[in-house]
Formats: sequence, C-alpha cells, structure tokens
Amino acid sequence: MRAGRGVRGLGLMIGFQLDVDRLEKSAVLKDDGRAASIAIVDALGEAGLLTVPAGMDVVRWLPPLVACQEDVDKAFGIMEKVLNDIMK
Repeated sequence: MRAGRGVRGLGLMIGFQLDVDRLEKSAVLKDDGRAASIAIVDALGEAGLLTVPAGMDVVRWLPPLVACQEDVDKAFGIMEKVLNDIMK
C-alpha cells in the first residue's frame, strides 16, 4: 500500500506529499492525534533521518549539497522502511 501521493520541490529541496487518508487508517497513526507529517517526521528521526514537516501532509527532506548517491540511497531506504512499518 502506498503512503505517498507525490514528490514536489526545486533542486535538492524535496517535499514528499503524504496520502493522509491511507496513513490515518494505519494502526500506528489511527489514534495518534497528531498531523500525519509530524508523526512521520518523528518516526524518521528515530530511524536516523532528519526531516521537517511542511504542512499537514508534506514531509520535507533537505539533503546537504555534498550528498552522494550512497547518502540518497540510504535516506530513501530509511523512508521506505519507516513508511512500510507504519502501513502494516
């Protein structure tokens, strides 16, 4: 099940738009009471990835300008794992 609706941004400032309707049905977020973006940012932080919420349904990732492909792959791996765990 997909947790995202799309990606937007300019350059390295990337925002991942969340599918809030699907996420809020998950057991993890169903009774959380926080905006989905805040709950996801907290979970990503616990997993080692620094992100920031941008509204109720967007998680923003601002990688360093010196990020290499390995860093990007690691970041996306963390995102994938966290979102898959939430969607279970």
